[in-house]
Amino acid sequence: MGIADEGEAYQLSSGNLLKATDDQRPEVLRALREKLAGEGFKITSSASGSDAQSTPPTGEFDAVRESDGYTVSAGVSKPGQGVSVMVVLPCQAPPSAGAASPAPTATT
Repeated sequence: MGIADEGEAYQLSSGNLLKATDDQRPEVLRALREKLAGEGFKITSSASGSDAQSTPPTGEFDAVRESDGYTVSAGVSKPGQGVSVMVVLPCQAPPSAGAASPAPTATT
């Protein structure tokens, strides 16, 4: 028995704020986008959901790596607050019914 129903996917999310001045934000987003694309992520635009060719290189974007389900969303925060990045990774499904997690053992 777990916190999710049998077959329901678990996800781990992490939000981060990258320090950058307002002038640096377009370059930070471009560099992050290029790095993710080089790691096999498919890049799409947050605003339009379009493919990578029509996404402005300095704009907000979403990225997904279909081989493992990792997703990254990056965009600008309020003026003076840098670049926001949200990473979501899939986790292992809960054990099937009847399977128990190993019990902890005491050490002395």
